[in-house]
Amino acid sequence: MKISKSIFLILGTSFILILEGCLSHKPLPKAVYAKNYSALTTNEQRAILPVGKDLSKQEAVNIAIANNPDYQISQLKAVSAQTKYYEALAGLSPTVAAGAVTTGQGINAAGVSANYRVFNGGRTVMNILEAKAKAEQSKWNVQNTRRKLIKEVTVQNNSLYKDSAILKIQQSNSRFQSDMAKKTIQKYNQGQASETDVLNFQIKEYEAKAAAIAAYRDYNVNSYKLAASMGMTTAKLPAQADISKSPIIPAEEDKKQPLPEIDFYLDAAIANRPDLKAQRDALKAAGYASYSAMGKLAPIIDLGLGRDGFQTRLYWLFLDGGARIANVRSKEALYGIQQEALLEKWIKVVQNVRTEYDSLKANKTRVKLLNQAVKIAFQRRNMVLREYNEGKIDITTLNQAQKDLVNAKLSNKEAEVAISNAKAKLNAACGIQNN
Repeated sequence: MKISKSIFLILGTSFILILEGCLSHKPLPKAVYAKNYSALTTNEQRAILPVGKDLSKQEAVNIAIANNPDYQISQLKAVSAQTKYYEALAGLSPTVAAGAVTTGQGINAAGVSANYRVFNGGRTVMNILEAKAKAEQSKWNVQNTRRKLIKEVTVQNNSLYKDSAILKIQQSNSRFQSDMAKKTIQKYNQGQASETDVLNFQIKEYEAKAAAIAAYRDYNVNSYKLAASMGMTTAKLPAQADISKSPIIPAEEDKKQPLPEIDFYLDAAIANRPDLKAQRDALKAAGYASYSAMGKLAPIIDLGLGRDGFQTRLYWLFLDGGARIANVRSKEALYGIQQEALLEKWIKVVQNVRTEYDSLKANKTRVKLLNQAVKIAFQRRNMVLREYNEGKIDITTLNQAQKDLVNAKLSNKEAEVAISNAKAKLNAACGIQNN
């Protein structure tokens, strides 16, 4: 009876320890287990904005970090890797077991045994170091996922702002063409304009409306991408989320501020890129795995404690068909792969920084030129409009002047957005996570 109580006590203690070690993870909406979308209720939706709140770029990033599934997965993988490290540390402790045997004659035999591995070629230590390196790698992988997520959300937010701006430009063009059509109809009724001129402005109005519809479609499609990145269950932004207010247009002082030299950004990238740090830890882990494989060639010494007292056991595997040697060669090859992977990652990081640096530099210059182009296009359109109304030039010249103005506005807005994107991408390339 006493033996049974002891066994139950051991099992109960182990069960309590297991429960305390369980991982807490917020539950998924019940709708994802259902067979229809209509099962999704408002209370179950993830990442819902407060009523009446605009969606700023910072708010979008914060929601994404809290709800994006990929980011959540990376964090859970880090927890798993850290637990593997703790599991490897257990190899340094002795093992203690309690057992009971009931024979056919009803005789009960109980006892406690302990065993401690004194030496195994350093494999225990190497396994711990390998697990620790992998745990560190997983932490950097979390930071790298966060880095890419911030860049992704920022660029998607900028895309929505650009779509909104394009929509406004095309709506303005539509209003201009509509006003010109109405004025031309009046002139036509007075015999001062031709019917072809009326039709011309009506065609241009419909074309502008079609372009506005395309911009609205792009806005919706890009909003679905942003909502998905933010982990919104509906993959749709709330109706009250107004992206058009996002402050992405670079300030005048920012436009004039010179960029630091490229080496400044390269140094920052080498020091901060989490994926580069993760690759370095992957190399460390591969090195420790290689040393652990070599340890299998060494003898094993155990120190045990049983019913007969202390015992020392020594055993050495002399022949196993060359499996251990093959394993060593395999681990050495994997270590070489990680070395080349580190070099490849280094080169890609440097390439990434150079690419985004040149992109930002070019777009800053491009915006300055396009700002002037918009001013000139606006002045020219107004001059041509006055001359057209005075009957000094034909409608073709006015069409071209209005088209040039619209194109200049579109290009300028695209370049302003490109600056914000280039900054986000350069920050990401350098491993800078401001959000």
